[in-house]
Amino acid sequence: MERVRVFTNVEHNTQAFVGVNKSTIVVSFRGSKGTINWLHNLEFLFVPYIREGCVGCLVHAGFCWLLQSLWVEMRMYLRRLVAKKGIERILVTGHSLGGAMATIAAANLVSQNHLFSHGLKILLYTFGAPRVGNMQFADWLLASFCRGGHESYRVTHKRDVVPHVPPRFIGYLHAPHEVWYDNDGDTEYTNCNDIKGTPCSDLTVTE
Repeated sequence: MERVRVFTNVEHNTQAFVGVNKSTIVVSFRGSKGTINWLHNLEFLFVPYIREGCVGCLVHAGFCWLLQSLWVEMRMYLRRLVAKKGIERILVTGHSLGGAMATIAAANLVSQNHLFSHGLKILLYTFGAPRVGNMQFADWLLASFCRGGHESYRVTHKRDVVPHVPPRFIGYLHAPHEVWYDNDGDTEYTNCNDIKGTPCSDLTVTE
């Protein structure tokens, strides 16, 4: 990994790093750490997510605020890196809270791909991430990824409860698509068909 830079906001206890691995820019967000993070996690209020074509889109206020605590500086650094010759893709990843922040960050990149990342492929891989937005946001994100030839995988594990919050009954919905490991570290997994409603990890938790 080259040109690694760590971004930290002490007030909000958030952290991420950006680096370059050959032709890939890697953007990784740290998971929940400390009381402040969990207070943001438990705040289920929506805020508008305003992007072209994203009509009625809402996202989790706490996750959005935490991302914003890092995003201005990260975006400036990413703009410099994407100008580097040989860069083909941006991989955005995170675990738990970091997965939620990664989802919104990837949405930001996809929505500005023609201006910001010069048509680079965006890869979003999250692990044990909570729900981030409403149905309109989930539908828009899926359509944007499909239209741009990007990839999005949401990895879940057995009975982990984090992917099941915030609850669906107040309007939160995951964007596809889920890869579910119903085991203790085995290599077998279920490649879930979210569009057809394959329940996968939803089988293990009653909401």
